[in-house]
Amino acid sequence: YILIFSHDNLSAGFASDGNNSTSTIVCLIPHALLSTSSLLFHTEKERVIGKPMIWSEFRAHNIIFAMRSIICSFMAWLSVHNHHQSPWRNISVHTSCLAILASCVGADYATLKLRANHLESTTATMPYWEQCHPT
Repeated sequence: YILIFSHDNLSAGFASDGNNSTSTIVCLIPHALLSTSSLLFHTEKERVIGKPMIWSEFRAHNIIFAMRSIICSFMAWLSVHNHHQSPWRNISVHTSCLAILASCVGADYATLKLRANHLESTTATMPYWEQCHPT
């Protein structure tokens, strides 16, 4: 973030004025590394009731949705970088749509393979604070 905001252009390279910075792409790398580095650590196979801890299914969902964000951000940058010319814009839009749909399928598959307790849900049974309403 320091790299992005240290420049005069606060658009992080997404500006359509021709000031397309590769620092945008560089900033996506730590996002990907942070998500995937969680695979180095042991997590519980199932949620520990009453504690907001990461478990295998939740970690898989986090990685899947982080990668979706990275792919869509990269595709948006690619379109802007190429001045939204027809082939690049179309590739970006279609790839982003595919990434979104694939992340939904991936999350469902991760749930199918990693959910230990079928009465649980990654968010519906999360122990939220007292003033947080479920609706």
